[in-house]
Amino acid sequence: MQTHDKKMPSSSTPLLYLCLLRVSCLLLLQEAQAAPHGGISLRSQHMALLHWKATIASPPPLMSSWQENTRPCNWTGIMCTAIRHGRHMPWVVTNISLPDAGIHGQLGELNFSALPFLTYIDLYNNSLHGALPVGISSLSALSVLNLTYNQLTGKIPYEIGGLQSLRVLELSYNRLTGHIPASL
Repeated sequence: MQTHDKKMPSSSTPLLYLCLLRVSCLLLLQEAQAAPHGGISLRSQHMALLHWKATIASPPPLMSSWQENTRPCNWTGIMCTAIRHGRHMPWVVTNISLPDAGIHGQLGELNFSALPFLTYIDLYNNSLHGALPVGISSLSALSVLNLTYNQLTGKIPYEIGGLQSLRVLELSYNRLTGHIPASL
């Protein structure tokens, strides 16, 4: 007499599939955050902003949310947007808005090349000093740059005139010298 054992699905099979699905999702998420745009990731933007904060003398209370263990999208004065990149929609930093924040530092310490998706910078009425960095000219999506009421010195870089998306440029009440570049 022969008996046929029909294998009954184990109660752990759905759990196994759920675990595999979760691992797959985590791997996809990690891939999307790793380098969605030629090496630019939310992590590299995070590090660029933290580096800038570290160069500021006595970072103001408004920047207390800027911590290593939190996403920049949750920081005061930072806005992120999900942008389409192939099948992914990674988050990128698009706005820095810290008017009247009491920031004492140099804008040139901010690595603009790590923040290529910035469309809006408002650092009105702080104590930013030093030259207006040429690196801002790499921000091809920048539409608003407000640096009014700071202590910026030197000339306005000619390259800023090449920002095709720039609609608002506010630089009054600084210590800038020279002529306004013809490119503007």
